[in-house]
Amino acid sequence: MCLNEHFKEMKIYGLEKYEIREIELKTIHSESVFDIKILTNYFQDLDILRPLNPKERRLFIRQKSRENLKILLKDYPREKYTLIGTKIKPRGILGQLTGKQILKLQNNSAVDQIIIEKAGELKELKPQKEEQYFSVQGLFAIKVEGFDYTNSIRFTEERIILVKALDSDTAIQKANIEFKKYSDVEYLNSDFRLTRWDFIEIMDVYEVDETEIDPNGTEIFSVTRNRKLK
Repeated sequence: MCLNEHFKEMKIYGLEKYEIREIELKTIHSESVFDIKILTNYFQDLDILRPLNPKERRLFIRQKSRENLKILLKDYPREKYTLIGTKIKPRGILGQLTGKQILKLQNNSAVDQIIIEKAGELKELKPQKEEQYFSVQGLFAIKVEGFDYTNSIRFTEERIILVKALDSDTAIQKANIEFKKYSDVEYLNSDFRLTRWDFIEIMDVYEVDETEIDPNGTEIFSVTRNRKLK
């Protein structure tokens, strides 16, 4: 990777919490001292790692991590810092740097990202929470006129709907309204009996963690379990 490519990929996170633009690190905040976290690159080139066995991969990745730490510390302008991880498997450092010192580290090939933990005496802005999508799974059981369902196996339906809300509790409230509407609908089945779907319970809520839906594909529900496959 050339220096210019790395410069474009390395990111400084957390400035927005203090309404600081990156360009201001070399102007009005050039001498301001920031508490920072620096994470080094994590080696994950599968073309190189694939031929190795798991033990060899672990040792190889740890060696690369130690090499990256040395490259970082070569350019790190202060003696005092706190190691993230261990000497055997380091992930980066915690420290303090001025704005202009942070910008200089953008040219360090070992740096993956720099995170602003604190900006001197500046107060951190409280971000406005944005509504995001939640998928809610509801359980329904069919109820047909003239049948007694006491202690009997019932034909059920699981519905998953997508709602936009600030948190899971609000998502459940919205889903309850929609599920009740669905359970209130009656229709005639093929035997001309009144039929509807009883709402039983909400089975699960899944935080999609997206504010917009990508038409090319957005995961809206995921369940993991152990099972025997044929």
